[in-house]
Amino acid sequence: MEVIKYPYSKTQIWFYSIAFLAILIFLLVVFIVDFSDHSTWPLLGMGGVFCGGALAYLYFKYFVHLQNGEIALELDKDKLQYFISNKSFFWKDVLYTSPGGNGRANGIRVRFSLENGSDIVINTQFIEGNDEEIYNTVMEYCEKYKNV
Repeated sequence: MEVIKYPYSKTQIWFYSIAFLAILIFLLVVFIVDFSDHSTWPLLGMGGVFCGGALAYLYFKYFVHLQNGEIALELDKDKLQYFISNKSFFWKDVLYTSPGGNGRANGIRVRFSLENGSDIVINTQFIEGNDEEIYNTVMEYCEKYKNV
């Protein structure tokens, strides 16, 4: 099998960015409309800080990598590299895998238990492509190269 590279998901990153930006704008509009009521300022301020922090997190964790055209997940005959969390492991080190649950908006999670006692979880949420196809490809690579 050849090397397969999956980029970051534009759809998911833009969706979350727009959602948090819309909430931030809504809070700003409520603040401007209700400026004279000082009792709402702390609540609006906390909401604004949370949404601003979430936007900053999305920007530095995902959006920068998306704009640079970087790869989110790479599979080859030796290893899996999950660049979103800076984790990688060799197929030969995998003891077993287990599904970590799935959902439409949250992607599919797969847990890999390794020989050194650690567990690595990958999530297809921010990876471009069909979640089930990515999951099937990862499992195919794991089964094929685990015992090589």
